[in-house]
Parts: sequence; structure tokens; C-alpha cells
Amino acid sequence: MQYLFFIIGLAVVGLGIYAKVHSNRMYKLGITKATVVGHQPAVKKIGQTEIPCTQVTLEIPVEFGAVNKTVLDNSTYNVGDVVDIYYDSEKDYVEFPKNISEKGSKGPYVLMAFGAMISLLVLFAELSKSSAAISEGFTMILSYFVVFALILGGAFLAIIRPMRRKKEMVNCRMVSGKLVDYYRDSHGRNRGESTYKPIYEFYDNGETVRIEGEQSSSGSRNRQIGREVTIVINDKTGERYCLDDMAGIRKVAFLCLAFGVVVLFILVSKGFDGNSGEELNIGRSGYDLELNEAGYSIGSITMPEDERYYEYYYMPASEEETYAYNVKLYDYGVGVVTIFPMESNGKGLNQSFAFYMEYEDLKPIIKAGKEYDFEELAGATQNPDTAQGKVEYEYLYYYDGKNREGSGGYGVDSETFDTLAEYIKAAVPKNVWRAVKEEMRQYYE
Repeated sequence: MQYLFFIIGLAVVGLGIYAKVHSNRMYKLGITKATVVGHQPAVKKIGQTEIPCTQVTLEIPVEFGAVNKTVLDNSTYNVGDVVDIYYDSEKDYVEFPKNISEKGSKGPYVLMAFGAMISLLVLFAELSKSSAAISEGFTMILSYFVVFALILGGAFLAIIRPMRRKKEMVNCRMVSGKLVDYYRDSHGRNRGESTYKPIYEFYDNGETVRIEGEQSSSGSRNRQIGREVTIVINDKTGERYCLDDMAGIRKVAFLCLAFGVVVLFILVSKGFDGNSGEELNIGRSGYDLELNEAGYSIGSITMPEDERYYEYYYMPASEEETYAYNVKLYDYGVGVVTIFPMESNGKGLNQSFAFYMEYEDLKPIIKAGKEYDFEELAGATQNPDTAQGKVEYEYLYYYDGKNREGSGGYGVDSETFDTLAEYIKAAVPKNVWRAVKEEMRQYYE
């Protein structure tokens, strides 16, 4: 499914590029004045949906005389009307100015940016499966993306578009119409319901015209055949819409806008996971590390006994891995990595690397730690796939300032266990891991 959305994102980018190129090409052709010589009601099929429209025949002047071209459009025409079009004589193709973006319009660029955002979100989702840090960042980006989409979409439908239409009312006139038909939209079937879109009919310049409503609904209002409505016709832009639909659209848009603002406030004020550095006393231990230029200190340190910490301990079964290690991350913003060469493990020979941490590094660990159920250790289990009966250990501990709890052993079948362990390892600076490898290299030389 994620690949489908990735392809959809690229398709939207391609659509934006096409809109820009197509518009530029039409502008180069220039406007042509065409005369309406015939018209009749028609239906445009899009999949299973039939949309009422007008089949209009245009007389288009060319270099040697004129040609007639019949096209489908959703505007109302009268015989003798002179309309502006773009005409490509080589391809015998007609385009209406309303269907292309205006000069200098940002529409195609917005479309390309939106498509690129979809593809990037899918790409980040795939990368997050292999990296805890990317996973946390992706979740945050996706949350803010959805929130801003709700706010911007709600603001456009509830405020900007109504204000724009109100400003354009000087070019509009109103006529009476009726709901004469509707069609069923199946996008709501997963919820056990269908939505309906109304078809309105009205008279304009002595002719019967049908248009599609702007709002779909599962309620009975869109199926009340004969319900009287007010139709707005913009003679300048050709836009036609049902005034009654606007109220329902604005209500939904205001709800989306309000919901987006509330969620945005929660994300910002609660630091995304409901905690703040002050609540956890991050960085308040007062413990001073003598850091080198690489940003860490070498040697064992003694932290206050009442400090809380998360710990990950790992001893490999593979002979290719020459050392075990343990990582402790204290809530007060200090981390310690201790390594044990395998040949001396349990004999007291070890080396430690200490460093400072920011709250942003601890956030995902604290969040995952709350979801993980630590249990008392029952001892490590043997790795059946390891040659010579060697044992692989993998433990997680949590020390709450009084008691230490832990769980682990080979073959821990827990997504939360793996996630928390990955977060802990990802929180250790890369400089520290490089120092660990260099220390081991020198030890075994």
C-alpha cells in the first residue's frame, strides 16, 4: 500500500508539471475568438459517475476560413455567443481559459510540492522501520503535516473562499432552482453507508441547465427531490453553484479548523509526548563531566544513587564480536557506555565513556519505556542457533531510584523491547561509538 501512495505522490508531481507546461503552451498560442453555433445537454462519464454538462459546437476562425469543433463543458451557452478559447490547429485541440492556471499562478507549484510531500512521507515511513531516530522524527512530521492540512484546508473553505465569493457577488446574479436528481458516491461503504451528491436544475436565459452540488452527504437533505434552492451565476468567470450548499461546507470546515488548532496547541504545549524537560528534571543533577574535544569523558563516574535511568546490556554470541557493552541513560541528562572485552568479561576489566544528553534524545526512550512492561529476570536463555552452545544475552533494565527491574534474554519476541533497545543505542553519540571501536582495536593489537 505504501508503494501505491508513493506512486500517487509522483503522479501528483507529474500533474503539476503538466499543468505548468500545458498553461505555458496555451499562452504561446494566444486567445482565439470562437462563435457558438450549437449546444445541447449532455452527460460526462467519470468511472461509474455521470455528470451533467453541455455539448457545445464552436465555429473557430483559422488561416483559411473556419472549422467547427464540438466539445463538452459545464458552462451555459447561447447560439451566437462569442467566447475566448485557445485553439491548437495542429492537434485540433480546444482549451478554455478557465481550465488553465493564470500567468504567475502558484497553483502548479503547490501541486508539485504536495505530491513531493506525499512521496517523502512514504519514504520516511519506510526508513523509520530501520531507524528509531527516523521513526520518532517521521511521527512528529506526519502529525504536524496532518494538523496544518486541517488548519489550512479549513481556513480556505470556511474563510478565504466565502470571502472571495462575496467579493465577486458584484458580477453575479441569483436564480431559483430545484433539486431534481442525485447520485450515490460509494466512498463511504467501509463505514456501512453511502453519500449522495445532488443535481440541481434551473432556467437561465430561457434554457434548462443542470449542475452538480458541491457537498456530498449521507443525510436525506441531498435526496429531497423538489427542494427549492438558490443558484448563484458568475457571469464573469462562468462559475455556478448552489448557495445553500455553502452553509454546510462552512460548518464542516470550521470544525476541521477548530480541531486542527486544538491539536496543534496540544502538540506544542505538551512537547508531543505529554512531558517536558522540567517535569523530568533533565540536566539538573549538577554532575560535571570533564569532556574532551570529541564531546565525551573517559573513565568511570559515580552518579547519585537516587537517579533514575534506563539500561541496555548486550553480550554477543558471535566470535566476530570482541566485546560486550552496557548503556545507561539517566533521566538527568547523563549517559554512560561501558565496554567489556570478551576475554576479560567478569574479571573487572572495563572502560567507560560518559556524555551529556538533551531532552530531545530522551523523549522517545521515556515514551517507549512507559509502554514496556519490565519483568523480573529469570536468567538468559541459550541461543539454539549459536555454534558450540554459546549464550547470547540481551537485557533491558529500568531503575526508578529505589529498585531495578529488568527483562531480556535471547530471542526476546517483543516489538516494544526492540524499539526501546534501538532508541537507547541511537541516543549514544556517534563519536562515542567510534571511540568504543577504537578502544577495542587498540586493546586487541
